[in-house]
Amino acid sequence: MKKIRKVCAIILSIMFLILCLPTDSEHIKAMEDLISVEELDVKYVTKQAESTEQYKKILESYNNFNTRSIDKQAYDENYGGAYIDENGELVVLLVDNQELEIASIREITGNSSIKTEKCQFSYNELMFVIETINLNLNFLLENGISIVEMYEDVYTNSVQIGVYQLDEEKESKIRKIINSPCMEIYEANYHEDMDSSLEIKAGDVIKSIETGRTGSVGFCATQDGYDGIVISGHVGRFRVEMIHHNDVLYGAVATTAYKADSHADAAFVLNVGDLAPSYMIDVYACHNLGTSISYFPVGATIYKYGATTKLTSGKITSQNCTLGRDSDGDGTIDFYMHYQARGSYAAAGGDSGGPIFTIGSVYNGRITCTLLGIHCGRVGGEATFSKYYEIVEELDIEAVTY
Repeated sequence: MKKIRKVCAIILSIMFLILCLPTDSEHIKAMEDLISVEELDVKYVTKQAESTEQYKKILESYNNFNTRSIDKQAYDENYGGAYIDENGELVVLLVDNQELEIASIREITGNSSIKTEKCQFSYNELMFVIETINLNLNFLLENGISIVEMYEDVYTNSVQIGVYQLDEEKESKIRKIINSPCMEIYEANYHEDMDSSLEIKAGDVIKSIETGRTGSVGFCATQDGYDGIVISGHVGRFRVEMIHHNDVLYGAVATTAYKADSHADAAFVLNVGDLAPSYMIDVYACHNLGTSISYFPVGATIYKYGATTKLTSGKITSQNCTLGRDSDGDGTIDFYMHYQARGSYAAAGGDSGGPIFTIGSVYNGRITCTLLGIHCGRVGGEATFSKYYEIVEELDIEAVTY
């Protein structure tokens, strides 16, 4: 009842601002720069789907999937991570790459020819470094040390730590907290894609009337039975913030997760008119947009659809990234968000909030797209996105999908 009263209060507070909304909306139109079904590498997509299932089995064997916090013993001590290679095949990193350990991975995945590589550090150690520094981020800020980004890099079997205006004294203070040989500390400049430029469909443009920030629609959802859309949190920062499309009011921010220690840069916008978003997405000739618990490993091919750069693709490069946020635009970090993902896809201002998805299956020329999250911005040269299940948890919503 408390949540329903909250939603009703939001509706009442904006009723006098409601404009005449269109009564229908078309699906996203196919564009010249979108890849057709014929151009899609179906063989690769099929192989990646098989690899993803194998990756899921590995996580389930460690009883560690859909976790919001990872302790030091979450994984087998021999496991160093996994990624999908250029052929769509899963590669598992093992500290002890002996035949007995390889046989164990083969049994877990059901793949007798699975690829393995030897690594130096376990995934537990990588995550322990990240967790330890996460616990000391405020202490570091108080001592003039701003960590711009921090993430596990499966490809190099390391933890990458980008520090603003790095010098020897700052690196020394970080290493006094924890000094692991898996740590690579480097200088990084702070840059967040805050120029985030509404047909109410996935990837369409939205604008906050109060702040002028622009972004993209992520996906449609419900909260306590009320319809709405999910957008980027740094676009919809405040409750009752009005969100428009082409100077037509769509709704108001009911819940935002743009805050310290959040796991999702996302906000839920309550619909106050008849216009509702579709769960269809017309990239790759249109197709159903489903959801996932983000079992997709590093190296998986993903796609982003945003208002500015439209459809772009790349690879997942990290699953657990800590990001510094500049909430007031003064160029300094005010708080941190955790467990974001990184990807190599192209993006620009105005794409924030656009859906991140992968190709789930291809059958008779019809493609199913699986929603993985929403685009957040670019930090340290690569794109970042919030994971679907983190968004649902933070905003207390249900996605509307097929």
